[in-house]
Amino acid sequence: MRITFLFPTPNFSGGCRVVATYAQGLALKGHDVTIVAVPSPNKSFFSNIKRVLKKKCWLRNESNDSVLKKSHFSNLVDVNIKVLHSHRPIKNQDVPDGDIVIATWWETAEWLMDLNESKGKKLHFIQGYEIYSHLPVERVKAIYQLPLIKITIAQWLIDILRNQYGNVNVELVPNGVDTKLFNAQHRNKQNSPVFSMMYATEKFKGTDVSIAAFEYAKKKYPNIKLLVFGSKNIDKNISLPEGATFYFSPDQEKIREIYSQSDAYIFSSRTEGFGLPVLEAMACRCPVIATKSGCAPDFIKHGVNGELNNIDDIRAQGESIIKIIEMSNSSWCAISEAAYEVATKQSWKKSIDKFEHILDENV
Repeated sequence: MRITFLFPTPNFSGGCRVVATYAQGLALKGHDVTIVAVPSPNKSFFSNIKRVLKKKCWLRNESNDSVLKKSHFSNLVDVNIKVLHSHRPIKNQDVPDGDIVIATWWETAEWLMDLNESKGKKLHFIQGYEIYSHLPVERVKAIYQLPLIKITIAQWLIDILRNQYGNVNVELVPNGVDTKLFNAQHRNKQNSPVFSMMYATEKFKGTDVSIAAFEYAKKKYPNIKLLVFGSKNIDKNISLPEGATFYFSPDQEKIREIYSQSDAYIFSSRTEGFGLPVLEAMACRCPVIATKSGCAPDFIKHGVNGELNNIDDIRAQGESIIKIIEMSNSSWCAISEAAYEVATKQSWKKSIDKFEHILDENV
């Protein structure tokens, strides 16, 4: 098949990593895969003047190569990648004729609808509920109502698309986990428990909840440790718990080490399309203490392979941390192995095969 993905600005987000994984996987299976993307909006002359007046540097527009290097698309093999020269809608002349063309973001779905039929059967790959206050909400809602075949990654998104927008043609393809990268040998619970979490500045990621929950548990067990990693430096208005170790923008191998050194991973998102760290940690035999967001309710069974609590419930998250601390070694090993068993069933190969099958059925 000749398959084209329409993508917004390439980046290091989880959503970009998922599209890159499908593009690479489909290319390795012999398909002709193209990604058409747009660069960031141009820096206007007047915005640069304001920066100069504030004694900041003049921002130049990035080259296409520079855009790709700052994204998960940088190392793709046998995938055609085209980044437009300016931030504008993707049009017919930008897209090769093909069998399938896939929107990956609400705005790319708008552009998709204006493409000729020669570009391929039109599908919408949805990785999150893109109703945000900074976006044109009514336009986004209109996209969800389009009669497009939709593929999504978690059951909660299927429920919204069906119940709120009347979509019946929605396919579920959960994200996978790379078990060649994310794995760990059987191990015992540590005498001095270690927990880990991801730091992010976006409120919906729940960084504040994870920190507060850890502090709650630390009052009872002051010697527990916390490993924190993230792609942004710690905000000056946020204080990590005493003794926490922060890893700035670690590579995937280092993240694997962090999971493998942890007795539990703390996931406190308020909303999440999927939440790749949930499966990554579980694949490293690290139970997850999660809020009911993203894929967590799909894969975590409370008290069996992890902990599952209500969103914004700091006390419950904190009590779950204490539960892990007070757990016997045999009990911890049981949930560790149960987490590993669930995660390793969610291989990327399985996801790519199902994604391919859906595309093939709709050519």
